[in-house]
Amino acid sequence: MKFKTNDLYVGNKADSERVALKECAKAFSKEMKKKLFKKMETKSGWDSAQWVKRHCKKRLIAHIEKGDMVDVANLAMFLWNAE
Repeated sequence: MKFKTNDLYVGNKADSERVALKECAKAFSKEMKKKLFKKMETKSGWDSAQWVKRHCKKRLIAHIEKGDMVDVANLAMFLWNAE
């Protein structure tokens, strides 16, 4: 685990959970952005419904099996955006 409530204790459990969750989401989104922008230097079309249909679902499953949760989140974002 990267973030746990006990690591960021701020006085009471509820506040500590909120702080830890906020920091976890902030760190994860930073990793998502870093990976997205690195890949987008050489790729395009992420906002095309055809691209999403053709690539995202298959790649999502492959990345889940691979254990790459940052790519899973990025692919899920593309699918969410295409709804």
